Amino acid sequence: MVNGEIKSQSKNGQNFYCEIKVTENQTILEFPYIYYPGYVITINNKKVEGFESQNGFLSLIVDCSDSYKIHVFYQPTIAMRISYILSFISFIFYIFYNLTHIKKHPEN
Repeated sequence: MVNGEIKSQSKNGQNFYCEIKVTENQTILEFPYIYYPGYVITINNKKVEGFESQNGFLSLIVDCSDSYKIHVFYQPTIAMRISYILSFISFIFYIFYNLTHIKKHPEN
């Protein structure tokens, strides 16, 4: 980090925590995650919007020089949740169909 200092950082599974001190305004922070919809960034427990950097990583801009506690984690999007539910329902129907089909047409 050129425009500040990383005081601490840790990564636990999908969670990334860091404390930083930024020394210049309009500093771009780039995180060790490839940009993908569903990542959530909080600064001092307030949700903020991230964006894709030129390198393809998750990034955000901090406006003023200050100290920040940052938490980055992944939360599935609504579309992903709906697709999980539809997949589960389809799987149940598939099992139900196969069980009823076997009872109606037993093999000799």
